[in-house]
Amino acid sequence: MSWVGGKKALREEIVKRLPLNYGRYIEVFGGGGWVLFHKEPDKFEVYNDFNQNLVNLYRCVKEKPEELIKWLEFSLDSRADFEYMTNRLKDDDLSDCQRAAYYYSLIRYSYASGVDSFGSQPHDMWKNFPLIRATHAR
Repeated sequence: MSWVGGKKALREEIVKRLPLNYGRYIEVFGGGGWVLFHKEPDKFEVYNDFNQNLVNLYRCVKEKPEELIKWLEFSLDSRADFEYMTNRLKDDDLSDCQRAAYYYSLIRYSYASGVDSFGSQPHDMWKNFPLIRATHAR
């Protein structure tokens, strides 16, 4: 997943520098999880981030992937929906998966994944469903 400050370009170099047989991996600035999901799985892995909407998104991928996918199935790539989701995220009455789906949509449809301004290239949200399921399996 694209993320401001993401380590996509550096993930190979970072993983090469990890010690062998470290047994546990703690991602303290989780973001898009580029290093965590690029390296081989460990027995003990921790994802952490200060952004509660991002943590909630990963929690829903972990615990309720099919419900999250249901909320994402009919996402529209439009400025009106972008503004609607931005405003709805301020409400407390959203379910965890609804909040996660809105936040993920904002990431995908915002300029430079900044979640604060609409400006994306057209994106087929359905192409992300196998990735959500693979991440859940991890």
